[in-house]
Amino acid sequence: MGFGSLTRRITRFADRHGLSSLRYVGVFLLILFGFHFLYSALVNEELMIGGLEPLYLYLRRVLFVHSAWVVEHVVGYDIVRQDFAMVFEGGGRLIVDESCSAVKWFAHFLVLMLLFPGPWKHKAWFIPAGLLITHGVNVVRIVGLSMVFVNRYPSFDFFHDYVFRPFFYLVLFLLWVVWVEWFFLPSRKTASHTK
Repeated sequence: MGFGSLTRRITRFADRHGLSSLRYVGVFLLILFGFHFLYSALVNEELMIGGLEPLYLYLRRVLFVHSAWVVEHVVGYDIVRQDFAMVFEGGGRLIVDESCSAVKWFAHFLVLMLLFPGPWKHKAWFIPAGLLITHGVNVVRIVGLSMVFVNRYPSFDFFHDYVFRPFFYLVLFLLWVVWVEWFFLPSRKTASHTK
């Protein structure tokens, strides 16, 4: 049995038993984990892909400037900006390093949207909008970590690894759900009615 035959049998089984949405979740997970392992194979010890250092630096700078502004003007913390560090009263420093730049998160979203089917006329605006949302989520992450840093420093590693990192994947999943529910599935229904 060939791969195409197996795929068709799985599709018919999923359709017959009302499991089509699970098939789409499976494609989502396949793209997500496939990208994760590919990215892990390409990054160097500084968590960067060679040749993209200027992109990492630019995104790091934009993230730092936006996050520091929110920390100062919205949260109301007095900070001193030193390179990519926010220095708080008492001398504590929160550093926005290369791994914070969100290149991997942007690439996750971009690859997911490019590989997952759907109408390109909507992808043309949905992808840039999703990248802006991803940046906004990353700013929220840095601001949230700065609040944890100031108020609950012993819990910083927990929040960094187990709260804010999964938060990004939740937002990525929700963006994908919006894509599937409002753009992908309606385009399939329209295509099936015109046949």
